Amino acid sequence: MEELEELVGQKVTYSSAGGLGSILLLTVENDNSIWTWGYWEIWREDELLGTAYDDNTPNTGKMAVATHQLLGKEVQYVRMDEARNLEVLFEDGLQLYVYVEEEGIEDPIEERWEYWIPRLDKVYVVMINKEIKIGKYYEYNESYETISEL
Repeated sequence: MEELEELVGQKVTYSSAGGLGSILLLTVENDNSIWTWGYWEIWREDELLGTAYDDNTPNTGKMAVATHQLLGKEVQYVRMDEARNLEVLFEDGLQLYVYVEEEGIEDPIEERWEYWIPRLDKVYVVMINKEIKIGKYYEYNESYETISEL
């Protein structure tokens, strides 16, 4: 999805998780956002700072502390692999990984992560079956078109 490249060079203006399960929301300067409620990890080089399974106490839990590390950091690289997993690298050796599937875990939620682009009025929704649905940002949750190739 070439629109992911719009994240590169942007600084994180909002990054939060905790309080409501594993939900993570990250927004950058151009207002594009990544939102996930599936499994995610935040690393600093070889150190795991936090995951979707950590303490979700607002502000002080391991999830919140890990996501707050991303605030103000510039996105240096972004990639979605064939399995639709997302990798975002930031300055200072920080990395965010968002996974579509996790071995041994069955999750009833079909949507794994979303990429919001308000400027283009688009929302990309990555599904657990690896389909990508596209909808309108300003008509969120109305209807989506399924796309298979990006």
